[in-house]
Amino acid sequence: MASSLRRRSERLKWAVAALTILAFCAACTGAPPDRGSAGAEPERVAIKTGTWRAGEQASFAAIEGTVTKTAGGCVVLQKSGAQTGPEIVWPAGWYATDAGDQIAVHRADGTVAVSSGEQVLGAGSALDDPGCAGQGTVALNDDLR
Repeated sequence: MASSLRRRSERLKWAVAALTILAFCAACTGAPPDRGSAGAEPERVAIKTGTWRAGEQASFAAIEGTVTKTAGGCVVLQKSGAQTGPEIVWPAGWYATDAGDQIAVHRADGTVAVSSGEQVLGAGSALDDPGCAGQGTVALNDDLR
């Protein structure tokens, strides 16, 4: 009888040890801890959007230049050699993310259409608006695909 109690006691110790290990492992399988801004998601920033959507009739004037973010946070279309350029009014539903030195403009479906430093060649029209940089505004009526 004593040896039977000893065996049960021994099994119980192993069972408690195994459950403790399992509980510890289960606690470790969650999301990794936040380690600050390294690898953090880019910040979503406001950009001007219009009413034009892909598939709708559009203006056919050429819109051309390099996407640039001004010191004031304005997204403009910079011509070669110019300090700044006209503000861009993007298609409806588009948004931008800012990772500090790089801004990316996303289509409504989340795919990246263009990033800062990249050339844009699309269709659109000039608008009667001075824009945030004081250099006018252009409406992009092109999905850039």
